[in-house]
Amino acid sequence: MIHNLESVKTVPTYYISEIDFGRILDKLITRADVYAPKKEEENHFYSKITPENKAQIQYGGPRAVIPIKSFFFAPREGVGEYFNDGETFEPASPKAIIGVSACDLKALKGLDEVFMNGDIKDPFYVDAREKNLVISTDCKSCWPSCFCNIIGYDPYPEDGFDLNVSKIQGGFLIDVGSKKGESLYQEFRFFFREATPEELSQKERDRNSAKRQVAESNSRFKFKNPLYRIVRETLQFDAWRDITRDCVECGACNFSCPTCTCFLLYDKRKDVINERIKIWDACLKAQYARVAGGANPRPKIFERLNNRYQCKFDYMHERHNMYTCVGCGRCIDACMAKIDMREALTRLEADLALSAKLE
Repeated sequence: MIHNLESVKTVPTYYISEIDFGRILDKLITRADVYAPKKEEENHFYSKITPENKAQIQYGGPRAVIPIKSFFFAPREGVGEYFNDGETFEPASPKAIIGVSACDLKALKGLDEVFMNGDIKDPFYVDAREKNLVISTDCKSCWPSCFCNIIGYDPYPEDGFDLNVSKIQGGFLIDVGSKKGESLYQEFRFFFREATPEELSQKERDRNSAKRQVAESNSRFKFKNPLYRIVRETLQFDAWRDITRDCVECGACNFSCPTCTCFLLYDKRKDVINERIKIWDACLKAQYARVAGGANPRPKIFERLNNRYQCKFDYMHERHNMYTCVGCGRCIDACMAKIDMREALTRLEADLALSAKLE
């Protein structure tokens, strides 16, 4: 098990001033590549942090546009060389990732199951995960597309982090979530003190406010059935054709998703070196499941979107008792056809209920 997921005994919530937290960041920057969300126009993007731009870090904003998985499962990476000096393995550089949202932490759990906790482990992913420091943050607001509450999650982290940062007036409240986080706290413990009841109360008020906001944003979406049942029992329904009527097969839903794990390997010759490259793949693409000879088990777009929903709500639920949709809403924002997963599931459940009545 990697260090930052090992549990530690219960510890108090600590307070640290913004100035002192900045001093800790200065130290981290000398040890690792530090990334955190910065605001660009109306969105948040992870950027490399330096002592000069650390004041621009967005704490408590909605989740970043790019999912955290990009730091551990890169969109494109070389995985080996051959027919020259043998295969190579380039170790990951240490990273500290700050401002991670609760939905991305949930996504990492799904990635861990696929790449790290099974019989076959991805050495690149494992190496990157072991060398990371994850400092999460509470969401104080949400995008219109966010729907973590529908999945059963809250807009603030509860586990999976090394440290969690809750911004309050004048400073931060810090929760320690791992041995790695405990080690960092002990190193700089002279910057911290235990949080006061009023500070803890402010944190609780902010969290409740965020919960209400995301609940109100999704108030029109009410599901009577478990989501896995909705997608499992509607496989042959015509609704899938209607949902994908405007789909242009761009794969944006795949590439923006924090839990999609499919990849493609291809070989490339560069000068005198033969390289093997790994890139993200997209199950919405027609060629995704095509085999030699041209056969394709999912030739229609609606079949491929159906498979994507099955992957998020049924397959992983069956194997690991978890959804690999975390309600981040990135696929909604990215879709050129304006396919909204919440609306799709609502339509499917309505047809499921109608089918039950007809039977």
